[in-house]
Amino acid sequence: MTRLWLVRLGKNGEQESHALSTSEMVLGFRVKSLGSAKDRDSVLIAVKSAYADLKAKTQLNFAAQLNQFCNQMQLGDLVVVPLKTTGQIAIGEVAGPFFQPDEQGVARRVKWLKADIAREAFRQDLLYSFGAFMTVCEISRNDALRRVSTVVKTGADPGFETGVGATKGLDS
Repeated sequence: MTRLWLVRLGKNGEQESHALSTSEMVLGFRVKSLGSAKDRDSVLIAVKSAYADLKAKTQLNFAAQLNQFCNQMQLGDLVVVPLKTTGQIAIGEVAGPFFQPDEQGVARRVKWLKADIAREAFRQDLLYSFGAFMTVCEISRNDALRRVSTVVKTGADPGFETGVGATKGLDS
């Protein structure tokens, strides 16, 4: 089943240009080898090592986000990237497994479907979801996947229709 993910590329958009030009999303988390980390608990061990000075809840938060990016995100899933540098929205399709381009970085390949969508193409409820605090999180409420897919095809958000492919729950 295809899922929709929010991914941020730097607090101030530091990784956006790289992502758009190379089709490679690189996260700012600096964690050594995650190659054998197949679940949140094993990711947490690496996070605790890399961020020993952070509070336990912050370590858990980082581990949850890295686990989603590395282990839960699947080929063909869609990603929404709010671009801080242009004020636009980029939408892509996950095109490869996670990898570490250097000793500490974490990245995924993406096929950009549209990289210059105006925020105005989306209704406010989706824009609120795109404003989530997390670096990586799934967006599932208000039939977000169908609506984002429609924006890619038509350029306009059809809005939330109660009972039409609706999914319950909160963004994680």
